[in-house]
Amino acid sequence: MKFPTLQVKLDRYEELEKELQDPEVLANTSKLVEIQREYGGLAKVALAVREYNNRAENIEVAQEMLEEESDP
Repeated sequence: MKFPTLQVKLDRYEELEKELQDPEVLANTSKLVEIQREYGGLAKVALAVREYNNRAENIEVAQEMLEEESDP
């Protein structure tokens, strides 16, 4: 990825996703609210970065396929 700061946000978002599935976090209301607040704040950016990464990967695969096709 060309934007390391955005990748850090995506990584944190994914980490929070995992924490939201932790039974200990779910049992601790104050911790749950804190994590949900941060998770919600990162959602818009993280989902956009995830989509960008997916599209960049698709473009890369398509370019490789074109190169293979054009090889005699």
